[in-house]
Amino acid sequence: MSTSLLYHGFGLRGYRFVRHRFHDGAIHLGIEHAPGSLCCGRCGSTNVWKAGTVPRQFKTLPIGPRPVFLELAVQRLWCFECGATRQAKLGFAGERVGYTRVFERYALSLLRLATIKDVALHLGVSWDTIKDIQKQNLGRRFGKPGLKQLKRLAIDEISVGHGHRYLTNERARLEEALALNRPLATAYYLKEDLRQFWEQPGKRQAERFLNDWIARASSSGVRMLQQFAQTLQSHRHGLLNYYDYPITTAALEGTNNKIKTLQRQAYGFRDREFFKLRIYALHESRYALVG
Repeated sequence: MSTSLLYHGFGLRGYRFVRHRFHDGAIHLGIEHAPGSLCCGRCGSTNVWKAGTVPRQFKTLPIGPRPVFLELAVQRLWCFECGATRQAKLGFAGERVGYTRVFERYALSLLRLATIKDVALHLGVSWDTIKDIQKQNLGRRFGKPGLKQLKRLAIDEISVGHGHRYLTNERARLEEALALNRPLATAYYLKEDLRQFWEQPGKRQAERFLNDWIARASSSGVRMLQQFAQTLQSHRHGLLNYYDYPITTAALEGTNNKIKTLQRQAYGFRDREFFKLRIYALHESRYALVG
């Protein structure tokens, strides 16, 4: 294998091919630092002195079905400029990881099409390795979301745990309860009538409808309805603004459904920060039927 192939195939620059070997179905490529390529891992200075080596192994792109590892005796250097003694700076891999940057990019491309579990199984690494790769990438891209162009903000809640209960009333039982309880019947019919507020032909008609509904609720004699009428009165300006800017929470509810799908696919998230980053990148998610 030529040094040129190391660059074009695995993105290695400043290294020379030394040897290759096969072990347990994997391909191991031995490389070494090229002369004049060493620089301080702290300040980047080339004014350094060799201080021993540290053997390291990095997983890189597979060749067909076989995993490939790069083996390198990483040079330790003492720097004349900053006085630090550290491993030489590696352009093809991070400081504390056992995989190359081109492997990282390959894993990220696969994550667009498959789950973390599937990608980890395909590449022969742990679930946590692929999760960390994705988390670091999302952190770089969405860790500090830009709000400069933000024009509108929708707010809603979504459960991230257990404890919520949902109750569905059968129609027959509801009608029976309404017949036996006059205040309940009044509240129910006024509640159903209030839905028509969003269906008025214009802002003027909506204002008349809201005034009429508040008046009926205030004179109903039902304390909860009277309190709700006061709440609507205090928020009438915001409610009527709908007819100036007809924005609903439909898109927001759709986003909540995607978040729930994300939770189900991952069977929950142990890492809350990772979950938040996945939500920021939700617009890039794809949902399709398998089969």
